[in-house]
Amino acid sequence: MARNRAQKRDPASRGSRRDAEKTRLARAGRARRTARLAPRRKPTQTRSRETVSAVLAAAAELFATAGPARTTTNRIAARAGVSVGSLYQYFPNKEAILAALGERHAAQVEAALGPSLARLADPAIPLRRSLHDLLVGLCAVHDAEPLLARAVSAPAPG
Repeated sequence: MARNRAQKRDPASRGSRRDAEKTRLARAGRARRTARLAPRRKPTQTRSRETVSAVLAAAAELFATAGPARTTTNRIAARAGVSVGSLYQYFPNKEAILAALGERHAAQVEAALGPSLARLADPAIPLRRSLHDLLVGLCAVHDAEPLLARAVSAPAPG
């Protein structure tokens, strides 16, 4: 008990407790933000995978043309030809849809640029050639899905 009174009087211990509490709250906030962006469930059947693909394609189109701020989950569901309830089975909000599009785009970029990045490390291949190949690969990814590339490069809502 005497120890607790001493700690209460000691400003340094009070500050460290405050810092620990701030850190705990910051971690909890990050966890909530991460949970808000995570898909609710993974599609397992063919029809559910098609639903998610339709939602993501519609969202990419709307985010690219109208922007994230003017795109709503109702508009995404209507464009995808699904009910908004079906959309919410897989995504909690439009930010989660945008995050899923970003992940899809990042995976495509990584797959396309992997070989080019390996060539950059090879001293036998001229740097100019390696950079050219890297840029060609990046352009190919963006040319294959221009709406997705524009959707993920648009300013985020908020």
